[in-house]
Amino acid sequence: MIGFDVISYLDDKDIEYRQSGKNVGSGWVGIKCIFCGDNSFHLGINLEAATYSCFRCSAKGHIVSFIAEVEHCSKKQAYVRAQKYLDLNLTVNKKKQGTTYAEEVNISCLTKKFPDTAIQYLTNRNFDAQQIIRRYDLYWGGFIGDFKHRIVAPVYLDKKIVSLVGRDITGKSELRYKTLAVSKSKMSIKSTLYNIDSVNRDVIVVEGIFDCWRIGDSCVATMGTKFTAEQVLQFRGLRNVHILFDADARNQAEKLSAALQGLVEHVEIIALDKGDPAEMREWEVRLLRKELRI
Repeated sequence: MIGFDVISYLDDKDIEYRQSGKNVGSGWVGIKCIFCGDNSFHLGINLEAATYSCFRCSAKGHIVSFIAEVEHCSKKQAYVRAQKYLDLNLTVNKKKQGTTYAEEVNISCLTKKFPDTAIQYLTNRNFDAQQIIRRYDLYWGGFIGDFKHRIVAPVYLDKKIVSLVGRDITGKSELRYKTLAVSKSKMSIKSTLYNIDSVNRDVIVVEGIFDCWRIGDSCVATMGTKFTAEQVLQFRGLRNVHILFDADARNQAEKLSAALQGLVEHVEIIALDKGDPAEMREWEVRLLRKELRI
């Protein structure tokens, strides 16, 4: 739960804790484990993520579960009580000190005239090329310049372009994905979520833009398995969050789930047996959306 004030909660509940010393790592606070009768501060609570772990009895979870145990209440009640200790305004500063951003994103170097090779690339990945281009306002990066040989996707926030990300179609570039330089962007792409403007109350979270195009509206991409506090805060106020990361990214999905506890009403991880969401077939996507009521 990003923004949860662990120390204030422990102080209010008169729970003895240690911020340094034996059994206490950097960025953690140690208490006597409430799950195993520990008497030597083996249970650690991460001050940033607000998750806990006892290396004596292996109890672990997020702060909502911890509050439910301390206060002998349901997780729903614990979630409500946790809100008192959220200080989201102090968690991040989107425009970090020393970083200069552009007033507007310049797309004059891009074109809507896609070569046959780009259209074929999308077709080979089982997309309706023209539909995807229109729906997500895609551009072609041209044959020279920063985004040469790339399909370029604008990153929108509040209906304004804040950055760009381009996908190489040649298979020869060292970087499959390239993002617009920070100095040319209105914000870093890791400060927002791709396709966030399409979301109402419920959302499916994927890793990349192709995953997002496959799932459609009410789907956002973190643009990589790693996520930031700024991105986590973008979920604030949403109802149901369904995390659909690639099959090999289960650990990161669990970390995101823990970070979202207390910010949204419900978080669920959807596990893939193999591959990634971009490889799903149309009938699988329709079935998924029907089951999730999205």
